[in-house]
Amino acid sequence: MRRYDSRVIRCIRSHDVKTKMGKQTMTVKDYIIPLEFNHHFNEDEIVNIVGKDDFEWVLNALKNLEKDKNS
Repeated sequence: MRRYDSRVIRCIRSHDVKTKMGKQTMTVKDYIIPLEFNHHFNEDEIVNIVGKDDFEWVLNALKNLEKDKNS
C-alpha cells in the first residue's frame, strides 16, 4: 500500500458572465488534493483518497485480525 501525506487545498476561481442584466461574477470553489511530484502513479490511474481517521481505523482492524489469527 502506497501512502502519501498531503493536505486539501481550496482553490477559488472567478470569472465574469454576460447576462441580460449585465455582467455577473461566477465564483467556483474547488478542493484539490495535491500529490508529490515524484509519485509512482501512472497517468490516468484512478486513486482512492482515504481520510486519516478512516486510515487509522483500517490499520487497527488489520492489527486486530492479526491478533485473532495468532490466537
